[in-house]
Amino acid sequence: EFLDSRRRYAATLRMAPSAAARLKEWFRETTDVGTPSPDDPMVTVQARFDDEAQVLFIVLGFGARAEVLDPPSLRDQVRREMAVM
Repeated sequence: EFLDSRRRYAATLRMAPSAAARLKEWFRETTDVGTPSPDDPMVTVQARFDDEAQVLFIVLGFGARAEVLDPPSLRDQVRREMAVM
């Protein structure tokens, strides 16, 4: 009950299928909202994380295999981190 009742940070990500599969192994609150196509092999997933820092760490770790679609503040934070790198 405690785990289900705490606040969560929702993010929508566009990911390589292999990265999305790995994310689903790590986070039970991950849902596919799109499927790959010949024109675009990436998938869209929605996931819930503990906080923004956690999803930022995950996205940066996946590198080019993950892109933040929402929320915009997280997408901006990824851009700032990448500019520093």
